[in-house]
Amino acid sequence: MSAGNPASRVIEGSSVSDFDYEIQGVKLNDPRGGWFLRPGTDTLPKFPGIRVTRYNVPGANGEKQVQHAPLEPVKYLFRVRFKPVDVRVGSPTYLQEGRDWDERIAFLEYNINEFMFSTRLGAQSHLGNVELRRISPRSQSASVNSRRFSHGVMTAVGRVIAPSEPEVEETAAYADYEFIYENQTGTWFTEWDYRRIGVKPAGFHGIWIHCGTAPIDDALIAIKPTSGDMPAGVLVRNESGIGFEVKKTLTANRWHIFDTHAWATGSSPSIWWSTPKPDQTSMTEYGRPTGTALVITPGIKNVSTPRGIATVRLTAPGEIRVAARKKWF
Repeated sequence: MSAGNPASRVIEGSSVSDFDYEIQGVKLNDPRGGWFLRPGTDTLPKFPGIRVTRYNVPGANGEKQVQHAPLEPVKYLFRVRFKPVDVRVGSPTYLQEGRDWDERIAFLEYNINEFMFSTRLGAQSHLGNVELRRISPRSQSASVNSRRFSHGVMTAVGRVIAPSEPEVEETAAYADYEFIYENQTGTWFTEWDYRRIGVKPAGFHGIWIHCGTAPIDDALIAIKPTSGDMPAGVLVRNESGIGFEVKKTLTANRWHIFDTHAWATGSSPSIWWSTPKPDQTSMTEYGRPTGTALVITPGIKNVSTPRGIATVRLTAPGEIRVAARKKWF
């Protein structure tokens, strides 16, 4: 096999060639040829189940959907093959395969170590979740759903479990390694999309939010009172009438940011999409609790559209903005 193009090593017809992956920013198809994803790697989306709590008490038994983590984690199997290719820049044998067993073993060891140390999988117990990115071509390939993947990149946050010890082939022609990536939320997300809804009078106002196939549970809502302070009673709810109500007065000419995932608010004189000193006392549940303060469901009843809808009730004139990122199964 040639050491120059990792894509040439993927078996004909394998879906692995339709996507590229990065874990902690490290490409799993190394452009230098040091390693690549083998066929058998999970590349297609998996729909998660609903996480439930089973109960059995006097007079009642059954299952109840979990509020704060409603979706089951999804697990993906990754199969990586290391090649005995010299990836050391400046080496006289750069991008060449080892010529004998000793040289191949040395190159394999170097490539395995570089992969392990650069991805830092061994540090996840201290550093937290591991970021996985799935990158699809922007071409109109028949094997890629161009509408779904037109944005090119989706990201998941989770952890690596059950990694194997790399297994070296007896002639040191390659070494195989496997690990399972657990997507703990069951969904993938894209970049943040920032939308200006505009200045609105007191009353109810519908907001269109671009969605993928999965609900959005971490949208940021920004409101700035434009004609004096805005009395308590601002309400944000989804299509089912479930959301949150604001129990405090919003100061005029300041942006008030509502982090729906963290149930936190913050404010600043300019639009700043964060809550550095979060207030977690002024947002109260409206309707049946769903874990996060607002869940935007994809699609609208009887309307074929990749958008969801929310409703904002202002108690005085104000400007509304929304930050959200599409979620996908």
